[in-house]
Amino acid sequence: MDPGEKIEYLRKYITLLDRGVCAFNEKIHQPIFDPAMGGRFRYKEPKPVTFLVLKMARMVTALYATLTLTKDGLFEDAGAICRIIIECRHDVDFVMDGLIKDPFPADKQEVVDNFFNEEIQTTKEMLGTMKKPPTIPRKKIYPAVGRLLSPSNPDRPQRIAKVLEETFSGYVHASPTRILWRCTKGPEKSSA
Repeated sequence: MDPGEKIEYLRKYITLLDRGVCAFNEKIHQPIFDPAMGGRFRYKEPKPVTFLVLKMARMVTALYATLTLTKDGLFEDAGAICRIIIECRHDVDFVMDGLIKDPFPADKQEVVDNFFNEEIQTTKEMLGTMKKPPTIPRKKIYPAVGRLLSPSNPDRPQRIAKVLEETFSGYVHASPTRILWRCTKGPEKSSA
């Protein structure tokens, strides 16, 4: 199977995943237009399940983007997108870990609340504040990944999760080891 055939093969499976996420999306409540919030869409009752569906929808679009970038030979950019996929997956694992507990843990609810409290700001709003929205430290997320993937040995998946995030961080932050190969090939050889 040549690379083009492999990409199309993967695209078929991503399309199936996309359909599944769309089916879940139809089951959750939809956002409403809120003129009081400057004409923005909001979820009336943000729930963990809504958080999970939206994160999975982002993972699907990132998977499609990765295929396109790979097909065009833009491997560093595909690597950066992989970081998005990994981080979304870890966020999903973290919140999923809370769904199996009753009551839903406060730290998981905080992640969901912060996610839905983030707004698309106007330029004036962005320039008026330099405050970064609160996020959960990754070191709190890794244990949830480990418990979900290997309850009997959660340490190994935690280590793998950390290594994957750090590896693909090199593409996000333009680590020399991730980009130097492009400079040695020349423009005619560096694209697919």
